[in-house]
Amino acid sequence: MIETGQRRVDAVELSALAKILQRSVAHFMGEDEKPVPDAVSMLARQAAQLSDKDRSELLRFSEFLMQRSQSGTDDGDKT
Repeated sequence: MIETGQRRVDAVELSALAKILQRSVAHFMGEDEKPVPDAVSMLARQAAQLSDKDRSELLRFSEFLMQRSQSGTDDGDKT
């Protein structure tokens, strides 16, 4: 009935469907989503396996990289 439009979906059902189908709620609302690059997804999967302390350190490092990138001091890899 939901698929044919004969019944509405409430917020709890929509959230559950999004989780089951591994999509965001925004996907079903027709909102634009930026695709997540594969490397970012892989990093997230690996970070999920770290200890809380290591994830905290990873977050600090990512903040450092963001600041470095925004300040323009990132001169690339000079190996």
